[in-house]
Amino acid sequence: FEAELWFRDAAARRQEAVAAFVGELGDDGAILDACVIPEIRYHGLLIEAPREVVQNILERLQDQVFVQLLQCEEVQFFRGVGQATARGVTGSQQAAEVPIVDRSMPVGEPLVALLDGLPLAEHADLAGRLLIDDPEALADGYPAGDRIHGTTMASLIVHGDLAAGEPAATRPVYTRPVMRPMDTPEGNRESYPENRLFVDLFQAAVRRIVEGDGPEPPVAPSVRIINVSLGNRFQPFFREMSPLARLIDHLAYRHNLLFILSAGNVTDDIAFEMDAAEIDALDDASAIRAAYTLSQKNLDQRRLLAPAESINAVTVGAWHDDASDRSNAGGPFDRDLLRRQKGPSLVNPVTHGLHRAVKPEILLPGGRQFYARRVSTGPATFEVHDGSAMPGQVVAYPGPNPGTLDHRVNCRGTSNAAALGSRLAAAVYDNTALVEPNIDSGPLTADDLTLMTKALLVHGASWSDLPAPLQDLCQADGNWHRHQRRKAAFLGYGNVDPLRAITATDQRVLLVGSGVLGDKQADAYRIPLPTRLSNTRFRRQLVITLAWFSPLNNRHRGYRRASLTVTKGLEAGGLFNSTADVHEQMSKNGTVQHLVYEAENRTAVGDADHLNLKVNCKADAGKLSEPVRYGLAVTLEIAEASGVDLYSEIRDRCMAAQPAPVAAT
Repeated sequence: FEAELWFRDAAARRQEAVAAFVGELGDDGAILDACVIPEIRYHGLLIEAPREVVQNILERLQDQVFVQLLQCEEVQFFRGVGQATARGVTGSQQAAEVPIVDRSMPVGEPLVALLDGLPLAEHADLAGRLLIDDPEALADGYPAGDRIHGTTMASLIVHGDLAAGEPAATRPVYTRPVMRPMDTPEGNRESYPENRLFVDLFQAAVRRIVEGDGPEPPVAPSVRIINVSLGNRFQPFFREMSPLARLIDHLAYRHNLLFILSAGNVTDDIAFEMDAAEIDALDDASAIRAAYTLSQKNLDQRRLLAPAESINAVTVGAWHDDASDRSNAGGPFDRDLLRRQKGPSLVNPVTHGLHRAVKPEILLPGGRQFYARRVSTGPATFEVHDGSAMPGQVVAYPGPNPGTLDHRVNCRGTSNAAALGSRLAAAVYDNTALVEPNIDSGPLTADDLTLMTKALLVHGASWSDLPAPLQDLCQADGNWHRHQRRKAAFLGYGNVDPLRAITATDQRVLLVGSGVLGDKQADAYRIPLPTRLSNTRFRRQLVITLAWFSPLNNRHRGYRRASLTVTKGLEAGGLFNSTADVHEQMSKNGTVQHLVYEAENRTAVGDADHLNLKVNCKADAGKLSEPVRYGLAVTLEIAEASGVDLYSEIRDRCMAAQPAPVAAT
């Protein structure tokens, strides 16, 4: 187990704390590993003790007997370790044939890093597409049949859902194993190594990528996106940030890295108050509402799993969708509790992040999750169906026989959604790199592109696909503020339309910007408004997304040192009035602010009218003495039926105007 000690600034005081703890532990236990990370005020010990000693302590605690070890004043938290296990699918049924598309081999330097289990690099879908770095030689004790989670995640980053027939990633994926096989009461699974603090291992893995080990140079300095589809189901988020989340926040800001995290799967049974026949007799809307109602009632069991609460990372939940056959595949007791309706997956957390920040920020397809009915009389109970058959996303997978290197199965979950988030982020990064900068702004740097990618990854999210039964459930009591919080808990900023992050049309204009701000500084942007919007009644939309990496204050309850906000000035005739999705105030609590404005009123727009935006920066948790870089994305769109060519007019007027932004204080 892990003991996180109260952090002491002085090394001598930390040594005294360890000595005091060892004295309480006695001769029955041993310290296997220790880690000190001053930047996140972390001091952890990995301890091994005989099972009977631990059991005796727990029994004495239950009897309310004074337990000196558990009341050691040097210890802040006790935690189990080796608990963040990755599960595969049951069975190994071969997935259906997939479309034949461009599977060109990757070229260039890696942009995405995968920290996960060891993938099956020789698999036909992955051979030549991964750069595996295994400095601790974990592969020596990692049988091919156990290389499950890393293989599936690598497959999704490289190919996406194979059934969707998308082109392969154009760059290789750097892969560093941070898990290994272990026996658990639930069978053989991949998990964190038992002999090392995972926080220490994780820090070393990232440092090796961007800084190098001691005199050794960094092994993959081109990496800007790191995929972490790992969640500790024994460490749900509740007020206190986990050490791993704090470390990810620190590394994101220090190295300007975009971490993509999975929200964590909720695999608890779903128990109805009616029997199976009554459930089957419900119409689709009633059945879907009943399933989401049960999700909402069990909020204590639907929290983010560490490290998904990280404020600087983008956390991804699962959307109930995939490219497999739309029929109800599965056994006689299997059910699609959402009745073939797309929406937030029932395995998602339903929650918020630190200080009610929107978490997870986005949803991406995680496969349609079926549930199997437990055979019993009375009220029906359903458990997660982990079968390898449809539905689900088609991925590479270890074969049933050691020599099988072309096996594929269907799988599902928030890990899948996060891997697709990393795949999309890579496409956004490379696409944004092609943007021609304004006249005097100079070439875009890797740091600029990373923050623009974070903004654009969220930019395509909206609540437009919210299922009607879930909409009715969230609005059940008539309180608007609670409506907003409930929708955000289910949806975050919403399901992502990838095309909105990487493409424009005649009726949709996408602009990106970046800058660096200190405390009490601001950047002002002026965007010309097309006169062709004048006196039209077509539906129009304005989407603004601001993203940054905040420095941290681990001594302060507020934690986030930098608060950035984007504000919109009054434009001609109230062209865009109020937010349509997440409320402006709720969007200010994390490190991504995403605002959607919609309107349909008729108004006049002249040649001198502009959309004025201001990006403000201020200290939020103590003094802000460091500069903060940000990325900004703005989309202006009008209904296609209008026939108005917004893109050409805004492009021409931007090119003719002075370069933006104009710095202001």
